[in-house]
Amino acid sequence: MMKFKSIVFKALLLFVSLAFSLNAGTTKKIKDFADREVELPTKIEKIVTLGSVGVLNCFVFAMDEGDKIANALPPRFSKTDRWKYHLKFNPELKTKPVVEDAESSIIMEELLKVNPDVIFTMNKKQAQDAEAKGLKAVVLTWKNASDAKDVVNLLGEIFNKPQRAQKYTQYFDDMLQKINNAVSKVSQDKRVTALNTTLKRLALGHIIGEWWIEQAGGVSVSKDIRISESQNYSLEQLLVWDPDFLLVQTKADKEFAYSDARFKNLKAVKNNKVFVTPVFGHVWANRTMEQPLTVLWAAKLFYPDAMKDISLKYELKKFSKEFFSYELSDEECDEILGVL
Repeated sequence: MMKFKSIVFKALLLFVSLAFSLNAGTTKKIKDFADREVELPTKIEKIVTLGSVGVLNCFVFAMDEGDKIANALPPRFSKTDRWKYHLKFNPELKTKPVVEDAESSIIMEELLKVNPDVIFTMNKKQAQDAEAKGLKAVVLTWKNASDAKDVVNLLGEIFNKPQRAQKYTQYFDDMLQKINNAVSKVSQDKRVTALNTTLKRLALGHIIGEWWIEQAGGVSVSKDIRISESQNYSLEQLLVWDPDFLLVQTKADKEFAYSDARFKNLKAVKNNKVFVTPVFGHVWANRTMEQPLTVLWAAKLFYPDAMKDISLKYELKKFSKEFFSYELSDEECDEILGVL
């Protein structure tokens, strides 16, 4: 009898061990940017992005997993062609269900129908709401430019693609080093000043602008007063700053700079140095995984002679092919860079 019990016990132990081993091979635990432990399938088949979809989709595309995005662009994105390259990277996004309403709230019924393997969001509350319904959500948040590399590294872990993550981080570091090597030869008395702004609202651009302007060798005039992400300034302050370059986000804002008499005496306006920041996968002026290209674009504007050996169009094409698996035409490059 004792021998029989021993055999049964050993068989049961073997079964439990086998079941545990099989389960361990199908799931894994990661820690997200909200310091939450999340258990995910080792093989991800369906992805949903919520909230900051423009940024998040690009991270997913960069991991060559864009075909697994199972939701359409939300209404606030689909009403403009500003995000048209998302549909070029993955045309099937047009046919996917919408899981957010016009106010950026989750349409939970639609989200549950999609039943994704993982949700990516930059909003902890959205992650918690989704998990309350039994879904898996990962919070990806970043404020500093170098944090983009941390996000990519975590996605490399999630998608079992550490080499692809390394490829991006290496590109990031190499490009910044190339730019630094070139602009470091520009003497301090030749350094230009710049303001990243939404001129119609007299509002500063995202905080990340303080970083990319300086990485490009420029001097951000707003750095000393910067307190928050969304911050206004006065006309008097703008006139005191009188930057060499005004960097805006829309053609309408550029036209406003040249048409409003209040700005006519600004150096940037008098010298035709008002430029619209490019938009490709995302707005280059904002936080984006395309940040190395933002720095390159700005450095080429600030110091064309020092940067003459680095082609922005070549790097844009290379970046698109390597990280978005999309081959840009010359015409598309010209449109993105504002040449047309």
